[in-house]
Amino acid sequence: MFDFIEGVVTAKQINYVVINNGGIGYRMAVPLSSLDKIKLGKRQKLYTHAVLRPDSHVLYGFIDQEERRFFQALIRINSVGPKLALSILGTLSLVELTTALQERHLESLLRVPSIGTKKARRLLNEMTDFVEHLGEAQGAAIYEAEQALIALGYKSHEASAIIRRIKKPKMSTEQLVRQALQLLARQHHER
Repeated sequence: MFDFIEGVVTAKQINYVVINNGGIGYRMAVPLSSLDKIKLGKRQKLYTHAVLRPDSHVLYGFIDQEERRFFQALIRINSVGPKLALSILGTLSLVELTTALQERHLESLLRVPSIGTKKARRLLNEMTDFVEHLGEAQGAAIYEAEQALIALGYKSHEASAIIRRIKKPKMSTEQLVRQALQLLARQHHER
């Protein structure tokens, strides 16, 4: 339906925002993790996921594609609907959720309201394939970020070294490149 919507945030509530794009107000349900980063009255880009049912049409918005990807993986699980997926993403950061899934840490998932032991075990079991692909996706993002820096004129060893210094896991290619350029600018300024 829509991949993303960009516009000015005209309303911000506990569980949704409204973005004005071309005179149309798009109301999007968002997790608390995204809501904290959205500023009222500012231009914002949210990646979307639409859930269309006979009785309702709901648009979900996410600050980045990684968060949306987790949401989409969560709602594929039997007994995890969009509201619970938003609650999971609002309670656990992507790093905490990834770690909980990779290390099969049941207690972390039990921190989420409305998740009991049975549902937490189901999440751990059914998200196994998704978590395995995360490592592959992160490897691809690192490679693409290094190639982007090389295309900008940096030597291969410089690109690899600066990407290794970035300590935030599960970043997109764009985020890795932006962080790398900031670090490189700081290094150049300190000389």
